Parts: sequence; C-alpha cells; structure tokens
Amino acid sequence: FYAAASIALIASLPTAFFVDKLTFSSAAKKLGVSGSAIAGLYGAEKIEDANALVVNINDIFPSETVSMHNMKVLSNNNIDDILLRAASLTSAVGSPLESIFKTIAGTNTSYSIPNSDTVKYEKNLGISGWVNDELLFIGNRSLMMAHGIEIPSLEVDKKILRKGYFPVYVATENTACALIVIQYNVDETVAKQLHKINNLGITLLVENCDPNVTEEMLCDYFGLYDDSVKIMSSAGVYMYNNAVPSAKSFSSPAVFRGSGLNFVKVINCASAIKQCNRLLTILYIVFAVLGGLCFVYADFSGLMSIPAQETILLYALGTTVLSIIGFLIRKP
Repeated sequence: FYAAASIALIASLPTAFFVDKLTFSSAAKKLGVSGSAIAGLYGAEKIEDANALVVNINDIFPSETVSMHNMKVLSNNNIDDILLRAASLTSAVGSPLESIFKTIAGTNTSYSIPNSDTVKYEKNLGISGWVNDELLFIGNRSLMMAHGIEIPSLEVDKKILRKGYFPVYVATENTACALIVIQYNVDETVAKQLHKINNLGITLLVENCDPNVTEEMLCDYFGLYDDSVKIMSSAGVYMYNNAVPSAKSFSSPAVFRGSGLNFVKVINCASAIKQCNRLLTILYIVFAVLGGLCFVYADFSGLMSIPAQETILLYALGTTVLSIIGFLIRKP
C-alpha cells in the first residue's frame, strides 16, 4: 500500500514543481516588460486584498486616444494666443486635452506654465486659471454659464453629443473664444485591464480634470459596472496625495513604474498568480490521489503486484501534460 502510494506521489512530482516555477516565471516575464514586479506569493496575496485602486484619467485615456474632430472660432480675439494659453493651462493640471491644444497651437516657449495654485478644476465643469495675468476658462457649457460667458445655443451642444463627440469651450474672462469638438477612443489594452479589475470587485478611484469624463461616461465607454468607478473630489485627491508621500525606501509587496495602468496590471497579475497556483495545487493532489487509488486497486485486485515502469512513466507524462494545459489556461 505504501509502496503504491509513494509511486503515485513520485509520478505526480512534475506537477508539484510547476506550482511555483511556472506561475512566477510567467508573471515575472509579463511584468518585467514594464519594470514591475511582485514579491512572490506573499506579495500576490497582499496585493489582491486591495478593494480600491487610484488611477489618473490619463491612464484611462492616453494622449493618442483623445483627438480634435473640429474647431470653431467664436470671437475676434487672437486665437493663436488663446490656444497657447490653453495649452499651458491644461499642461498645469495634466489634462488629457493637453496634447490637443499643444498640437493645434504649436510650440511657443515665451509662455510659461502657470503655478498650480493659480489653476482650479471645478468638478464636471472644467478648469480655470491665470496665464500671464489673464484669466482663462476651458470646460463645458455649465462652466461658461456659471461665469456668465455667452456661448452658442444649447442645440449646438446637442448636435455634437448626438454624434458621439464632446463640446469644449475656451473663453477669456468674459468672452467665448473657441468651440472645440473632442472625440474619445477606447484603447483595447486599457479596456482589457479595467475589465479584469472590474471582475475582481475592485473600485476604480479616478483623479480627473477633464470636464467630459464622468462616472457614467467611463462605465459606458469601457462596459464597467455602474458602481465600480468613482471620480475623486478635489479634497479626496488632496487627502490621497498626503497619504502617499515620497520615500527613499519602503517595504512593499509589489512595485511598478510609469503609468498607473502598470499598477492595474500588477493587481490583475497578483490575482492570476493565486488562481493559477490554486489550480496547480488541486491538480497535484488529484493526480496523486488518483494514482495511489489506481495502483492500490491494481495491487489488491491481483492484476499486478508492482506497477510496470511503462505505466508509471505514462502516468507521469499524462499528469505533466494536463498540468501544463491547466497552467496555460490560467497563467498570469
């Protein structure tokens, strides 16, 4: 009985070696491309305990996914000057609209980026701030109306929205200067990662400075659950930044570089590591138990006293192949 059980366990050993080796090798290779890493199974378990994740709107809508569809000049103001100021203002807050204004305005080093304390983001409205001692507004219709700036009729906005675009107004202190029609596109890589996070039940907390981006818009564009996305308030962003100050060294279960999307990948990978390890562990136990039962049955039934070498080899190869298939299905 013990001899048969030992043979079954030895025959299943390849699967036991796969539990850690294959899983972490795959995870390290995948995360290493972006300079990220997870500190083994302990790190994966700690990271997977997260129930919320902070990302920037630029992680969700990279610059190449936001484009200008059309632009209409609304006043006799120097539009080139206004667009340069708009580029400075959007750059100061890291808005997804920054690349659009820089593209259409060109490069002009005579205009400096305003200090952060001169820029204000009004939730679901837009941004305002001083650029070279002149006040500038960039936002939607509600922002313009809140500051008493006259703009085209509501029908203009409705026509733009019906076509799947978003209107953004640029105005000085009392004059609307331009209407820019913006188009947002979904990056499939981003969508895939957000879907995985969504399925894990993790809430996305979004640092946002774009007047067009709302919780409903993100859920609609990326097909996420209605309660899975929250736009952070200005106070929330301030509290978060104070809670995560820079440090020279810190003990962490995982690390990432660059975009917050890489952090999303780390969490998704941590979940995949646990699932894959769990599957391979279950497969090992099942293969060991089945092998032991088969050999014990053969021994006691009188079919054979000792399992043949060919039988053990075929069983080991079979369990190995099935383990690899299971790994390929659930690998990080």
